[in-house]
Amino acid sequence: MVATPDPQLLANGQMAFTSIELAGDASASDGGRRINLIARHGDKVVPSFVVHALANMAGVPLDQVVVQLPPAVKSGVIRIGEAHEIPIDAKGRMKIYEHSGITEGDQEGFAATYPSVSAFDLALTGEEDETIRKLLASVQASFDSLKTNLVVIGHDRKEDRRENLSNLSRPLSRAEVLTRAIATVQSGRYIEWWPFWGRLLSVLVILAFARLAFRKSRSKAIAWAVMGMFFYFALSMIIFKSTLAWAPAFAPLSLFLLMIVVAIVAPDPSKAESKARAETPTGTNLAPESATT
Repeated sequence: MVATPDPQLLANGQMAFTSIELAGDASASDGGRRINLIARHGDKVVPSFVVHALANMAGVPLDQVVVQLPPAVKSGVIRIGEAHEIPIDAKGRMKIYEHSGITEGDQEGFAATYPSVSAFDLALTGEEDETIRKLLASVQASFDSLKTNLVVIGHDRKEDRRENLSNLSRPLSRAEVLTRAIATVQSGRYIEWWPFWGRLLSVLVILAFARLAFRKSRSKAIAWAVMGMFFYFALSMIIFKSTLAWAPAFAPLSLFLLMIVVAIVAPDPSKAESKARAETPTGTNLAPESATT
C-alpha cells in the first residue's frame, strides 16, 4: 500500500483496491485473464473492490467472508456468506471468463447482458422538452434498474481501454473488467469453452462415427446420425453441469445434419448391390476379359 485515501473520502465509503501493479502477468496459461480479489497487508487479508461490492450488495459483513487457498483445499474459493462462492487460484485471483454471455454487438462495439446507463442520458433527466422525453423513454428500463442493481461508476474513455480479451475486437477499460467480474459472480456462470484440442477431438470422433454409419444402409445411417446427435448433446450437458465447460454447437450440429442430408441424397450402395445381383443371370459363368479377347 503506497498511500491511504483522503479521510474525507473514507467518511462516505470503505477502502478497497481495484488492481495490484506488482502482481505479475495477469494472463492465464489457457489464454484468459486474471483479476486479484484479495491481497495481504501485514497479517490482514484485504478485500478488493469486487469482493467489497458483492458483500455490500448481499448484505454480508466482511467477517463472514471466508477465503480458502491451496494446499488447505484442493481448489481456492471465496465464500461471501451464503450468497456467492467464487473460484480463485492459489494467488487469490479470479479468472475473467470470456464466454459468460457478455458479448459485442451494438453500435458502440459492446453489448452487455447487464444494463448500461450513459452519463449523457442521465444529464437529460428532469428536462421538460417533449423531444427529450421521447428520447429518454427508450432507456427508462435501464433507469429503473438503478434502484435494484449494483451500480458501478468508472472511466470508460478510449485511453482507459487497455485490457485485452481474445473474444473481443476492442480492449476493455478497468471499469468494464470489474463490472464483468461482478456480473459473472452474481450470475454464477463461470462458463468456459472446451480447450481447442477437445473441440478438435470431438470433430474427429464425429467424422469417424460418420464413416462407420455410412457402411450401413442409408436408413440406418440416418438413424445413427439422429442417435449420435442426441448422444453428443447429452454428453455435452453432462460435461457442462460438472465442469461448466461448453463448446459451440454449430460445428457438430452441422456435421450430423450433413450426415442426414448425404444419406437422403446419395444412392444406397446396399440397394445397388442387390439390384446388380438380381440382374445377373443365374448359372452363367462370366469369362475374364483376356479369354473373351
